[in-house]
Amino acid sequence: MKTLFLTTAAIALTAGFAVAQDAAPADPLATPEVETEAPEVGATESSDMNTDGGGGSAMGAFADTAVRDIVGKNVLAEDGNNVGEVEALFIEGDQVQAVVGVGGFLGIGEHDVAVPLADFVVTDQGMMLPELSQEELEAMNAFDGEAESMPLNVTVAGDPVEEEVIPVPDAGGVPTDG
Repeated sequence: MKTLFLTTAAIALTAGFAVAQDAAPADPLATPEVETEAPEVGATESSDMNTDGGGGSAMGAFADTAVRDIVGKNVLAEDGNNVGEVEALFIEGDQVQAVVGVGGFLGIGEHDVAVPLADFVVTDQGMMLPELSQEELEAMNAFDGEAESMPLNVTVAGDPVEEEVIPVPDAGGVPTDG
């Protein structure tokens, strides 16, 4: 019995190692493919973000998108390089602004700037600023942090977001009442 267990364990470890060896490493020098134009009205998007034009709203193409679906997304400069992430959203006048943490490492040395949300387009790699380079973002005035962040459970337009209901699996015929 002990021999059977050891043999089975050795086969499982070897099989796992062999499967891991099959994956081809990603090319770290490859330039990511990004869309540089906003999607057409009615275009199907693979993410939860609604980028269908926003009906001409001052909120831009993201009016129906939940704030929680934007905060934390990677931000790409015009060349497609990752330059930071969206830290928060806030409203200034009639525009929604995104606080972008630019540069730094693990939050240290990061430079927060405010960029109008309407300036972003969505790509598979994150949210792109097709008109700004990393150098331009780093040269922007630092965000002073004086604005109140939008809550995560609303859309960019301010409407409440329906909470996602996760169904509980059937108990398999086991009585649930005591």
